[in-house]
This record gives sequence, C-alpha cells and structure tokens, in this order.
Amino acid sequence: MAFSLFKEGKYSEAISELSKSHTEATHNVLIAQYYQSKAKDPDWLLEKLLSLPESSPKCSYNRAVLSYFKQHYGAVLVYLQPLYKSIDSIEDFLGIKICLLLIEACFALQMVDQAGKVLETLETSGLYSQLLKDAPEKGQFTPLLLGGCVEEEDTTEICRGEYEFLVKSLRCRYHILLNEAEAARKALNAAETAWEEVNPDDYDEEIFGHMHSQSVVMKHYLGAEIAYTEGNLNSTLVQLNQAQIDILAVLQGRSHPSCLPSKQRISHPIYHYNNLGCIHIRLGRAKLARFYFNQAISSLSSTASVDTSRPLYSVTSHSSNRRSELLYNSALSLLNSHKPKQALECLCEIAGLMQGNALFWYRMAQCHVLIHLQGLEAGRRQMLSDVVVSQNKDLLMLPAKATYSFKEEEEQVREETSLEKALKCLRNCLVVVKDEELKEYALLLQAFVCMDTQPQCALSSAQQLLHMDVSDSHRFIATVYAAEALLLLGKPRQAIEYLSHSPKELKLRCHSTLSPSAAVFSDEVSSKYVQSLNLASALLYANNLSQAVQSLNTAMNMIGLSSRASDQPSQPVPAPVINLAVYIALKQGNHKLATSIVTTRNVYAGMDFFKK
Repeated sequence: MAFSLFKEGKYSEAISELSKSHTEATHNVLIAQYYQSKAKDPDWLLEKLLSLPESSPKCSYNRAVLSYFKQHYGAVLVYLQPLYKSIDSIEDFLGIKICLLLIEACFALQMVDQAGKVLETLETSGLYSQLLKDAPEKGQFTPLLLGGCVEEEDTTEICRGEYEFLVKSLRCRYHILLNEAEAARKALNAAETAWEEVNPDDYDEEIFGHMHSQSVVMKHYLGAEIAYTEGNLNSTLVQLNQAQIDILAVLQGRSHPSCLPSKQRISHPIYHYNNLGCIHIRLGRAKLARFYFNQAISSLSSTASVDTSRPLYSVTSHSSNRRSELLYNSALSLLNSHKPKQALECLCEIAGLMQGNALFWYRMAQCHVLIHLQGLEAGRRQMLSDVVVSQNKDLLMLPAKATYSFKEEEEQVREETSLEKALKCLRNCLVVVKDEELKEYALLLQAFVCMDTQPQCALSSAQQLLHMDVSDSHRFIATVYAAEALLLLGKPRQAIEYLSHSPKELKLRCHSTLSPSAAVFSDEVSSKYVQSLNLASALLYANNLSQAVQSLNTAMNMIGLSSRASDQPSQPVPAPVINLAVYIALKQGNHKLATSIVTTRNVYAGMDFFKK
C-alpha cells in the first residue's frame, strides 16, 4: 500500500502507512519525506541516511546515489564495493543498479580495469534473465536509462532491448577510455541494434519520449567520441551537429527534463558545449574553446530539477553535476592561452575532487612552472632594457641598486616560490601515476623544476628517464638536464661525458624566457645545435677554452653565423651564443672584445677571443 501511494506522489499518505510498518520503515519514510519536500536538499537526505543504524543494501545504494551526484566518487566506491562482493545474494534489480552506478564511479575515477570487471558481471549470459523480458507481463517496464533514488518492488521487469542498449553503451565507453576506437565502434553498433528491439507501446508515452531522446543523444555523442579518439575532428563535429538535428524531431517542441530549455533549442547543452570546447582545443583554438566551456558552465545553474511527481521515473540530475570536469577543461584551455594564473584558479577550485588524479597534479605543476617562466621573462626583459638604455658612450650603466633591493621583513617571511609549489605537485603526481607516458612527462618536468635549488634531485630524475623506454626527444632533453645538474654539482668531467655523444638530428620546440628581440631560440631548434651550446658551456666550466671555442663555432655555423666582415649581423644573435662569447672573452682577459660583443651583439664563427 505504501509503495503504491508513493508511486502516485501521495507522500503524506505513504508516510502515514509506513509508520505502521516495521520493515525498513525509517529508511522509506526518509525517502518519502525527501520527495515531499520537492527533492530540494539532497544533503539533508544523505545526512539522515548516514545516521541510520541499519545498513541494508537499499540504504547503502541510496547513499551512493547521493554521493555520486555530489561527485564524491570515492564514497560511492566505499558504499558499493562491499555490495558488489556479495552481488549474488542481492535481489536482481538492485544488483543491476549497483553495477551500473559502480561502473559510472569507476569511469569518473579513471579506474577502467575495475569498471571492466563490473561490466562483465552485467554481460554474463543469463545472470539477470528472470528480469529481462521482450514483452511485459505485469504492467509497464521500469526504464533503466532514467534511473532513480528509490528501489522498485519485487515485480519489476526490464526490457531486454533497453538493458542491452545500456550495457553495450557502457562497453563502448570502456573501449573509448582505452583508446580502442574499432572495438568501441562495434559496441556502439551492437547498442543501436539492441535499441531497435525496444517497443514504445510497452512504456508510458511521456516516459518513452524521454528515454528515446536520451538514447538518440547517447548514440551520437558516443559516435563523436569515437571519431575524436581517432583524431577525425571533422567527423566529430558532424556527429555533434547531427545529434541536435535528430533530437529536435524526437522532442517535437518539448524539452528534455535533464536539459536546459534554451532559446537555441540545444539538447544537453552542458555536454554539447563541453565537447565543442574539447574539439577546438585540439584544433589549437584556445580562445574559442574557452568560450564554449564558459557557455557550458553558465548552463549549469539553469538545469531543470527533479520531477517529484513521478519519483520512480525521475530523470537524474547527472548532467547538471559536471562543474569539476568543465573547470578542468577550462583550465586546459587557459594553459593553452598562456594564462597560467587563471588556469590555476580553476584547478584549485576542484582540488578536493581530484586528489587521486595524476594528470590533475601534472597540470597544477605546469601552471606553477609557467607562472615562474612568465615572471622570469618579465624580469629579464626589464634588466636587459635597463642595460641597453643606460649606455653612456663606452660605459655600460647597470640598473640602480634600489631597483633590485628586498625588504628585510620580506626575507624573514618567505613565501614558497612557484617552482617549490610545482615540485610538490609533481611529487604527488608521481605517487599516484600509473600511466608510463605521464610518468615520463612528470619526471622530465621535475628535472627542470629541481635544477636551481635541488640539482641532485634533478640529476636523479634525468637518470631515471634515461633508464626508461622514452622517446628520442625526451632522451636527449634528459641527457642535457643531467649534464646541467652535474655542472651545478661541480662535476664538469661527467657533464662533458654526457654531452660528448652526438645526438640524433631532432627538431625541438623551446621556450624563450627573454623578449622576442633577444631571439634565444626560434620555435624549433636542432638538437645538435643545443648539444653544441651545452658542450661549450661544460668545457668553459672545465677551463678547456680551446675546445669550448670550437664547440661554440660549431653551434654558430649551424645557425648561419659564419665569418662576416660587417659590424652587424643580418639576423638577431641568440642570447646563449652572446653570453658564451662574452664569458670566453672575459676568461681570456679580452675585456675590450667582451664590451664590443655586449654593445654591438656582433658574434661570428672563427672570432679571435685571445687578448691582443
């Protein structure tokens, strides 16, 4: 009786009936009170459920549902994993719901292997055959696609086609996460075939309309993800646009309860705008990507609430709880726009949800490193400007001392530098990382971050990379970092040994910390050129001046700085070349040449550094 009243939305009468019962009465009363209050405060319901002394499978499942909507995915695992271990002893319908929610939580936490094991449970032939029907025997089917917080009674029946569609869709997502595009496409085709077996006459017209619209969007979005995984961005855009065209025919002027009824009549705007943003990041259009992510975030607050008049068929608020993913994507687009401070703000807002995500910590470290490089760039540009502007005939005026003084109280209360914060993030990343490629990038960035303050740590990170199966470019950069760390540790001979081996011819993208006019590096530089410069530095440190000059000449020849009679070169000379030339001249006591190099920036291969 209480269940029938609840199903009809008569919550006061249902609560009255439940108060007469002694079987799970408290739990069911709380659920009825929640819907009676228009489902406005899920935190209240979760708090009440957590205070219950009993821990029935139904109660644990509802705790997990509420935790999932709050994006507390770790809590979902805590509630559901014990239930999954005893899944055979739980009623079939609840067992299916437990598996579905557990898979979603594993996907959210990037626990793909665990999700695959639970998915196999749903795919096991005949496991839930008693519930799966081709035609109803006891009333209409319960739609799995829509979900719900309250468990059905024992007479529940599920449409076999709907069940297979949902399971195959999950299998498709599983393969997408593993970057297995072909297997994902086969699973999606199987899902579409399964949906063709669903008979609309077996459902309430309104409920089936919601289910059908959701299935249409799911098929197109999964197809778009497969194309995105393959790198076919044009096909991805076609699939996303087709989803909007097909959904309008299904909705026929209505809006899906889980979507924003926008003027543009876009279905599932949160996902749609997010997907467009991801595509434009891949296309190198960071500004446009940020626009779409902002559109997605702005649609969050306008998402429709749960329809409490139909408690067992309410569309879940799953699509309205994606703020953390959108903020992460926004941070990625901001990083690509060279705005690390704003990106860091986005990442800090979702830090509580991403503690176990290695990629999150790597992105945090990237933000801190870019903030450091931008500060370095601004500072060096100012110092170079001071030196160049303050010329008085042959006398170079250094910047005023007051410009670079520090207050004593600021030295006493020293705040962590950006590189120190980056190092903490990288250490967190390396603790939880499982992906070898991400570990490779994290170690490489850690070697760079540690170079100034912890050269021994930089050396250790670089050597660890050299013992891994890494790409040629990363192997070369790790070699250079190891040599630089050895120089900082006062071991020039070992550094020279690292740099003496001729590298493969590679094109490297290098970051400039000086103004463009200083021309430290172009967008792409040769690995052999970089190796010659670093070898010249190591030889100079070891007081082997003749070989240092020879290595510097090799580097200059590679960029076309051969012997010139003119006083000014036809192209800007990279700052590392000028610095090395100045140091060599000073080592030789040729101060006049050093002054000439600084003022004219004229350096060429074969230059005589020895004092006349």
